[in-house]
Amino acid sequence: MTKEIEDDGNSEFLLSIVQERIQEASSDGLETEDALAKGKEDDKIKKDKEKSKKAEAPPSPSATVQEEAMAGAYARSPGFPSVRLDRAATATLSAPEDGQNDEEAQFEEVSEYSSNKSEILAVAAEVVPPEEKEVELKRRITQEIHASAPLAEVVSPSEELQSVAAEAPNKSGGEWRAWVIPLAVGLVLIVVVVAVSAGLASRNTDSSQSDNNQIKTTTANSGGGSTRFTLIGEIKQRNSLRCGVSVFNLTAGQHQGLEYDLCRAVAASILDDSDNKIEPILVKPSTRFDFLHSKLVDLLAEPTTQTMERDVTERHTNGSFTFSAPYLYTGLGFAGYPEFVECAENLDSTNGLCANLTVCVTAQTTTADKLENLFPNPVRIIHANNTATYTYSFLEFDACNVVAADSSNLLEQVYRESGYTGKWKKGLKLFSKDPLTLVTRAADVEFASHVQTVVNILYSAEAQGLTQANIADHADTLVAEYGDFGSLVYRIISKTGNIGEMYERDNTAERLGLNRLHMPENHTTGLIYSHPFGKLGIQGDILLGGTLDAVIQRGHLRCGVSQEGSPLELARERFGIEYCRALAAALFGYSSTDEYVLLEQVADPLESLAVGDVDALAAQPINLQTSWKRFTFSPPYFYSTDSDAFALVTRHRDPQWSKLVYWVVMATFFAEEQEISQTRYMDMPEVLLFGVPLRAMFQSCIQQVGHYGEIYQRTMESTQPRSGRNQLNLDGGPQQFGFPFA
Repeated sequence: MTKEIEDDGNSEFLLSIVQERIQEASSDGLETEDALAKGKEDDKIKKDKEKSKKAEAPPSPSATVQEEAMAGAYARSPGFPSVRLDRAATATLSAPEDGQNDEEAQFEEVSEYSSNKSEILAVAAEVVPPEEKEVELKRRITQEIHASAPLAEVVSPSEELQSVAAEAPNKSGGEWRAWVIPLAVGLVLIVVVVAVSAGLASRNTDSSQSDNNQIKTTTANSGGGSTRFTLIGEIKQRNSLRCGVSVFNLTAGQHQGLEYDLCRAVAASILDDSDNKIEPILVKPSTRFDFLHSKLVDLLAEPTTQTMERDVTERHTNGSFTFSAPYLYTGLGFAGYPEFVECAENLDSTNGLCANLTVCVTAQTTTADKLENLFPNPVRIIHANNTATYTYSFLEFDACNVVAADSSNLLEQVYRESGYTGKWKKGLKLFSKDPLTLVTRAADVEFASHVQTVVNILYSAEAQGLTQANIADHADTLVAEYGDFGSLVYRIISKTGNIGEMYERDNTAERLGLNRLHMPENHTTGLIYSHPFGKLGIQGDILLGGTLDAVIQRGHLRCGVSQEGSPLELARERFGIEYCRALAAALFGYSSTDEYVLLEQVADPLESLAVGDVDALAAQPINLQTSWKRFTFSPPYFYSTDSDAFALVTRHRDPQWSKLVYWVVMATFFAEEQEISQTRYMDMPEVLLFGVPLRAMFQSCIQQVGHYGEIYQRTMESTQPRSGRNQLNLDGGPQQFGFPFA
């Protein structure tokens, strides 16, 4: 249970209020008895007027609820106006006067601050010792911020656009249709003409040229639905990579750190002289997806957690995004004043000093979502709609005493450099799973696949001992064995080194626990680990013309299998077939006869998948050369004793279908972690991300095949008893893994 406060991230405004009031209260020659007396008299007259107005009008229900919620927490500072913290303007939030609409009432002139010096002075005069005046005033200003912040309204860019669209019919009395509809029809005709022209042009292009430089016609299967350059082609033509980074990648005005190194690796894989071809664009959590969705950046390297919701239908943009392999595993942690960090880690917001616990969190983050239901009792939460370091100002002025963020961002050095001077302690406990990844637009299928491959190459290079220092010695061998893929490996590692070298350069990234590389010869812990789902109630739709749509229209799933080989190979095949059954159940519901899955025996599995003879392949070994530009692998669900990892495979040009396959596999991991067995399938969450018809997809999946452990027991236990990497990773063992190149 939480009491949430939103702020729009305008740190200059917040600090200006504090500084202005302190300066005004301490200005020489102003604190006269006459001025104070006049101020109190003006204040009394104003309050009497407000009381008479309130007596005439019925109380606002929201105001009543708000007053009840605030009771006993913080007293409103006497004489201070109610403040709206808004990016558009500073405003008071009083009840509308006669003849004044709500909008006018909310956005009154901010000159009230400059006209209320007497009120400020009256408050300042109450503090008898002059040397304590500034401290006391800070405290009262903080109370005012607390009292007014619940009234704040933060409108994201996407919401602003939606509100404008929603108001259009009302403002013009329906006349908007007279010009909007013809304009829309005209735009559609233009798009059709351009699409046909570009499609004809692409047919005339030399087919031997690289896919990355072609003008392509994308279909619903590729998640695009428009004719355009591929993003890799655009980046080459532009000769720069636009990388969305955070304030954490800025030190003394220089871009650096793990995330920025990842931008360098992606740039090196595409552009020559890549260090001079990166356009770092500073983004904040509240707008990062808007920047990516609007194509202001090519990819996000701002620390971003992968969730199913963001993967399929991100709530603020309604866009679909693709997430790379995680480069850092972290989780929700607390930092700030030591005594209150202890309260937060004990989830105590009621006993003794802990009753004053106030937590600052960056808005529109998975941390903010998880914080909503973390504490068993009400706790005061302030949402800062800006970068995480902005919260230093709240700590500095005692508006909150603890910051919640992903643990990797709770860096004392960064907060000190931002201006925080108070006590500091970083807690050790983590309260969530937060796998941080690079993020791309799902519609940019080639680029998304390319970025995924780049991140995996960094892990595989470390596993194989390829470093920035020795990669030149292996260049000829890489090219001879892997061709263009070998050249790609060389370009990346020669520029940035492997992932281990990136961690070494970034002294703020701790390579502990999950963030270690899992080496079969050194580690016996598991690699079965689910990623967070996010908010599954966001309603999405099935894309027309895609594989998901085709499978549902057909009425059954076509799953490619080989069904021949050694007993171990046959057992692996049975394991994969169980996941085909799980997929079919997710789409069509539980079936005792498996009527919804057709097993297709294929001689050349990858070719059969490429030409569309099957919808997915079971039990295929993962290698990076195969996945590059062609196929998408699900999370590995089986690891052999010879270091191979096996997964389901789909065509990379159909991101929505690949995402559904990915999360069905993840659901079996999650079910075992939560001890949700086949008989308890109804404990799985409902999912609206693919539309209402598939809302029971997770429940039907577990009802059909059970959780991961149950599947393993039925198919593999007698051939390869469960151990090592095929166990759940519940104890923070190494989770990073390097796949074979080929």
